[in-house]
Amino acid sequence: MKIGVLFGAGAEIAYNMPSGMKFAANILFPDNDIANKSEENFDTYLGATAGFQKLTATDRKTILKSMVKHNKKKIQEFFEKLDEIETYKPLRDRYVDNDAANNEFNTDIPKTLKALTDFSEETEVISFILTLYVSVTAEIHVQDFNDKLSIFKSWLPDKDVAKTNFDVLPSLSEKLVKNLYDKKNEDNTTVKLAKELFEKSLNYEGLLTPYYDNLFSDKDFSSSSFRKIASLLFIAQEYVKKSFNAKPDETYYNDIKQDGKNDWTVATTNYSNVEDYLGFGEKTENPIFYLNGNVNKYLNLKTYDIIDENEAKKEKSCVPLLLLQTTVKPFLAFEFIEMFTDAYKNFKKCDVIGVIGFGFNEDDGVINSMFRKLLKDNKTVVYFKYAGERNKESKNNRDINSFPSQLKEFEKNLKIVPLFDDRKLQDGTTTWISYLEKCTEKQHQN
Repeated sequence: MKIGVLFGAGAEIAYNMPSGMKFAANILFPDNDIANKSEENFDTYLGATAGFQKLTATDRKTILKSMVKHNKKKIQEFFEKLDEIETYKPLRDRYVDNDAANNEFNTDIPKTLKALTDFSEETEVISFILTLYVSVTAEIHVQDFNDKLSIFKSWLPDKDVAKTNFDVLPSLSEKLVKNLYDKKNEDNTTVKLAKELFEKSLNYEGLLTPYYDNLFSDKDFSSSSFRKIASLLFIAQEYVKKSFNAKPDETYYNDIKQDGKNDWTVATTNYSNVEDYLGFGEKTENPIFYLNGNVNKYLNLKTYDIIDENEAKKEKSCVPLLLLQTTVKPFLAFEFIEMFTDAYKNFKKCDVIGVIGFGFNEDDGVINSMFRKLLKDNKTVVYFKYAGERNKESKNNRDINSFPSQLKEFEKNLKIVPLFDDRKLQDGTTTWISYLEKCTEKQHQN
């Protein structure tokens, strides 16, 4: 049987790879070893004359503004339901009812947030929470703006509450971010709230987006914006290489490696070099399609050729081939056009295609378009929905309505199947590979 599979970030949980939010945080504030190695790689592959560029406080504020704007609706919805979340009840229990907090202007502000204004501890954390609220609700409170939000005035980095368009947001400090992920704060409810908001605001794409276009507009590699995005890419490359070094047996990759029955086509949106774990890849009959690039490949910014590290060292004009979820990525290099075409052709030959750990969000139009064409071609696509730990209630309620419109049109060919941490289905015995094989058998019977 010929089986295809698309892997996303969720497929690498067993390798201790971080979520997109924590990934972004570690790139914003890399540890010294990663920062030093990244700077060394910058000099090796791009040239010391360009100059490794660290982010400034202004850069981090720009990045935070960009990400909050992008995720504004999601953050607003979270604040609207905040007083219903049981986790934060201890904060509401400390709420003191008074005229200032309960006047006619503030009745629609969550009680959880009003309670925070009376706290004397975790002041930087509380300031982050409240400024985030002011930023995403500014347009809602446009009438009597200062009156409605004056309760938070003393907590804002800029005391002008009437500032809108996210200008009130602070720069992200290393101290704040480390505080959110410090194990000693795991039971601190205020920090939990800030961390949840931070992770709803932050994502890897949002981190790089403000600078990404500068990779292709600066031919002499001298501008500050170019050096910033190039430096971030070298940091991301080194972070993935350093983090993705374990070889656990209980993984999707090992399942494929141990499978001796089927012919596989594998594509991945992850940067990690998965052929090290699958036992096949670039130089075999089963190539792996790295749809967002790969930590072992480089893009020559002078020629747009995709090359390996030995050639990149000679060129001195290369950055890691790490691409964002964007519709322009296949056109960076001719090899990418070929790769996407070959990935589609190989998937089309498959009897069934599984999708694991990839979300089909609206940002990744190219991959969504590829799968729309496959569904239109009557290919069966099985979307394995992450169900978490067995015997625990799953919080993943995703159904067909949450998929992009171009995929919903062909929902008869799209199966949504819960898959648990043990990589088995609801019955506790059927593996994900077994399920795909059964789908294939049914097709052959028909």
